[in-house]
Amino acid sequence: MVVEWILKAPGVLAALDPRYAVWFFQDNGWIGFLALGTVFLVVTGSEALYADLGHFGRRPIQMSWLFLVWPALMLNYLGQGALLLSAPEHPGNSFFGLVSGPWLIGLIGIATLATVIASQAIISGLFSLFRQLGELDYYPQLRVSHTSASQAGQIYIGSINWLLMAGTLLLVLGFRSADGLANAYGLAIGGVTLITSVLFLGVQRKVNRRGWFAILSLGVVFLGVDLAFLAALSTKLFSGAQIIVVISGCMLLIMLTWRWGQDRLRWGQQQTAPLLTDFVASEAVQSAARSPASAIFLTRTARHVPQSLLHNFRHNQMLHRETYVLQIEIEDAPRVRLEDKLTVERLGSGFFAAVLCLGYMERPRFETILDLLSQSAYPPPTEHPSLFLSRVRVSIAKVGTASRWRARLYAFMQRNTPSPAFLLGAPPERLIEIGVHYEL
Repeated sequence: MVVEWILKAPGVLAALDPRYAVWFFQDNGWIGFLALGTVFLVVTGSEALYADLGHFGRRPIQMSWLFLVWPALMLNYLGQGALLLSAPEHPGNSFFGLVSGPWLIGLIGIATLATVIASQAIISGLFSLFRQLGELDYYPQLRVSHTSASQAGQIYIGSINWLLMAGTLLLVLGFRSADGLANAYGLAIGGVTLITSVLFLGVQRKVNRRGWFAILSLGVVFLGVDLAFLAALSTKLFSGAQIIVVISGCMLLIMLTWRWGQDRLRWGQQQTAPLLTDFVASEAVQSAARSPASAIFLTRTARHVPQSLLHNFRHNQMLHRETYVLQIEIEDAPRVRLEDKLTVERLGSGFFAAVLCLGYMERPRFETILDLLSQSAYPPPTEHPSLFLSRVRVSIAKVGTASRWRARLYAFMQRNTPSPAFLLGAPPERLIEIGVHYEL
């Protein structure tokens, strides 16, 4: 049907000539520039392709774009242009006007499927984004479910899925029209393309070692186009697009606040926690009373004494007969070979530094940890060792007045961050969480 309309008005093929874009701006001036804000909606959706890179890989995305998406888009827009040239009095939607009769029902079905596919790309991209934010320590860690053993990017985050559903419903009920949503969507995608171009130039410089001349040349091309579109889209700022600025600002505030609090928290931990080797060799540890039981203390780094161990020793003045300081690392591979999962180093005086390596498809279950320890060169002699975790609580006593609001926000997020215990699945009777207080 599209080809039929193009055959009725073959002159529409002249639109493939880029000179018409230059002539359009020459003839229309400032009005032509503002039209970019509407024209930009034509290319929105293409960003969803690279959002799926982590799920399907580079090759499928390239093939689908070159041989399916791009030809289909060109035919579609050329067909709509031919329709308007052949029937300028056509009052309806030019997209659905391309077909008639029973073909219209099929086209509506295809458009509905395209909407579902586009929403799925956004959902999967958001899952990847929040996972990366957690790994970079710009957002609290969330429960991530991996759904593929061959692709690390195929994940599911239930809390983000529900949050996205609620946000979508609120936006639809708030706008109640397609125009406002289109303006907000256009500005959001304009910002995404600009950020992508900046990141692309950064990768070319730092990873591919491109020279400054190549970087500047690419920057003029990519950033020039992106900034032109973004400037035109900024005229929609008070026609619905302002919600994007509000949402982005809130998200940026949360990210920077979490990172700010985590940096201050790590600094405080490093100031109070000695090195594990120094702690083991200290006189207080050598002469301390010993419990006949064994214990596992979870830590982020095996170099320093875990806060749970440090506070337990300071308050109880007693150590376990065997103490395992365990650090968990997640590898890029889906699974790690059994013989490479656990390494245990004997430090002396009943202390052991252990590193557990797991694949991204494997969950760090407490029973798995016990089985691996029992098969190591230094198995715990007791059958039921306890698991110690630290639960951080922060106060805002030290911060200045200017940072007090940020400290309150971080303290709120820290209070509502789930404990690592929910990932380990340890029995409650063998789990001990020690509260650790810090002043920001």
